[in-house]
Amino acid sequence: PNAVDTSHFAVPRRGRQRRPTVGFMFSTSAFKGARAAHKAIEELRKTVSDLRIIAFGSSAPSTEVPLPNDTEFNLAPPQEAIPGIYASADVWLCPSRSEGFGLPLLEAMACRTPVVATRAGAADDLIQDGVNGYVVEIDDASAMAARLAEVLALSPDDWCAMSDAAHMCAHAYSWDDAAKEMETVLLDLRNAQL
Repeated sequence: PNAVDTSHFAVPRRGRQRRPTVGFMFSTSAFKGARAAHKAIEELRKTVSDLRIIAFGSSAPSTEVPLPNDTEFNLAPPQEAIPGIYASADVWLCPSRSEGFGLPLLEAMACRTPVVATRAGAADDLIQDGVNGYVVEIDDASAMAARLAEVLALSPDDWCAMSDAAHMCAHAYSWDDAAKEMETVLLDLRNAQL
């Protein structure tokens, strides 16, 4: 299992933003799904006219892989700024086509942000549909847009319940537990060789 430093990715309990806000991590690498995110956001804008988009990433957008218009983009933000970026969104989109785990899922949830993610990496293990976010099929921009819209349309109380569930999910994974499980595997391997 993986985990995040919940003392670093820590924000106080909060409500939704005044303006509906979707965030995502941007990358020009094809497997990160930026093109699908772009399509989903453009589709979402048809029903949410005042939509705000925020993103961060380590690579700048390009003409081949652009950001949606009017995206507030943070290029290589310092680590101490990242929790605030996650927390400034009402829902975090993880559109990856492939992941080993997908740490932004847990980072966003630790910052009390529900997640809409594709079936890549740990999404199926971490997300309970309608509880702490939603899982959609890879490259399905229409499903991404629909699920993002569902989170944005939640009542304030229902959004807070989803936010709290996301936070609890992230706190269920610790580095201590991960280290213990790894140690158990290594000891089992050593004992099998003896």
